[in-house]
Order: sequence, then C-alpha cells, then structure tokens
Amino acid sequence: MKRGPAPFSTLLALLTFLAFPALAAFLAVPFPARADEPVVRPERARSTFRLDYAVFELDGGKRTNDRRYSMTVNEGSQGQLRSGTRVPVNAGDKGIQYVDVGLKISGRVLERDGDLTLDTDIEMSSLAGPEGAKESGGNPVLRTVSQSLSTRPVLGKPAVISSDDLRSGRRLEVEVTVTRLK
Repeated sequence: MKRGPAPFSTLLALLTFLAFPALAAFLAVPFPARADEPVVRPERARSTFRLDYAVFELDGGKRTNDRRYSMTVNEGSQGQLRSGTRVPVNAGDKGIQYVDVGLKISGRVLERDGDLTLDTDIEMSSLAGPEGAKESGGNPVLRTVSQSLSTRPVLGKPAVISSDDLRSGRRLEVEVTVTRLK
C-alpha cells in the first residue's frame, strides 16, 4: 500500500509540538524597553567589613609604639584614613608651604565566591631628625615609606601585611584584621 503526503493537520500538530518550547523560552527572556537601554539585573547584597590596622615598632623583638586605626567599608568600596600634622617648609621665593607628615591608609575588600582580597595603600612619613636639617637649608628632613599591597586575609585573624627595617634591631610592621559586620 502506497502512502501519500501527511495530512495538513498532522504537520500543523507536529510543528506546534516542536516550536512551542522554543517560543516559550524566547518569550521568557526579558527585553529592554528600547534597544539602547541595558537589561537591569538585580544586585547581590554587598557585605560590610571592619578593617583594623595596627602599626607598631619592634625593638629587639618587643612591640613598642603601638598605634591602632579602624575603618568600615562596603565590599568593593574604598575607605581612607589620614592622621598627621602639616609641617611648614620654606620654599624660597614661594614662601612657606606645608607638607603632610603622618599616616595615610586606604583599604578595599573584594569578595568573589567566598574568597576575600584586601587591597591596601599605606604611606607613612615622619621627621627624620635634626641632623639633616643643616644640609637641607633649615627645612625638616622627612622619612617616607609608601606601599601598595594586595593580600588574601582570613576573617577575624590578624596578619602582618608589611614590615620595614628602620635600623639595626628595630622594625616597623603593619598588621590588619578583617571582620565581616553584615
């Protein structure tokens, strides 16, 4: 027995059966109102962190001159802290100008898949002492340490992120503890 072409109703039913899932998936994708507007995706909740920095000197292995600073930052945002003094400097024809002396810290926490990255910029400056003032025309001599660091902190555990030998037997260290607040 020879078969002829399938009836039109059978072809229509087959096309509907195959095309419906594709059409449903296509209609489920959100489209912007206009072609130049991006699709708005809901943002995930960002965590808030407290960054506790400790700056201290080690003299013969013993901590001295311990200073502590804290800041609160949202994940992905940068926090800044400045502490110091403005010191007058004779700039010749320009008269007296002021130089910032002290500590500047900026910190940003990034979180991806549960892993934290802490980016920190530290600048510490201090007066070097009166011995260099004669050679600099009476102006103060400054000692400056500047560092940009990226570390992977463990929540709640202090970690030394910077160490600088000041002179024989003395060392300056910076320690940070990252705590999730929410």
